[in-house]
Amino acid sequence: MAECHALAQALLLDSARQLIAETEDAVIQAEIAARLELDQRTISEVVQRLEKKELLSRGQDMSCKAWRVFLTEEAERLLRDLEARIEAASSTAR
Repeated sequence: MAECHALAQALLLDSARQLIAETEDAVIQAEIAARLELDQRTISEVVQRLEKKELLSRGQDMSCKAWRVFLTEEAERLLRDLEARIEAASSTAR
């Protein structure tokens, strides 16, 4: 079960990073849910876990109806490290 949580967290971080890059701004949880095709409740739970780990920061949008998600520097570093590991594994598998 822990692997499932870790995968969901990694997918959420990566999707948030992609959306932030596309919009050049923080994203709302609903956009992440749509990108990952997951329900809002699941996204909310994963976001809360990542926030506790200080990998995400969030705040309400101007309408106070949605949560805006920001990646922390630690999350950015973690994603870069993960990409490097995947690249290394891919190149040795060839």
